[in-house]
Amino acid sequence: MRILWEWLANAYALISLVPFAIFILVWYAARWRFGDRKRATALAMDVTTFFLVGVVAGMLDLMGLKFGGIWFLLLLFLLTVGIIGNIQYRLRKKLDVRRQLRAAWRLGFLGLSAMYFLLILIGIVRYFYKI
Repeated sequence: MRILWEWLANAYALISLVPFAIFILVWYAARWRFGDRKRATALAMDVTTFFLVGVVAGMLDLMGLKFGGIWFLLLLFLLTVGIIGNIQYRLRKKLDVRRQLRAAWRLGFLGLSAMYFLLILIGIVRYFYKI
């Protein structure tokens, strides 16, 4: 069981190195399978977000975040779900948890993509200027 777990962790780490290649591959596969661009884009965003969480958390840890990148991202996701739930309740007077989670996950894709590129740039600058 330990060997399987290590293999899965290594496969996840390898795939996570290029999250936007995953986006492109999933998008084309879903486009071919479903024939619908909107559905393909949504599926590609959902799958890529899963990998972006690991990459950005690791990058935040490398940048020296004191309490861990994964906990910071979990906090951001929970805050996002709470804010979306608050807005949803104020507008409709009821909560749809599935829509809340889906909206937070898709917003996570946008936020994590921005953080990914920002952290890549910071890493490049730190590497060349030895900061």
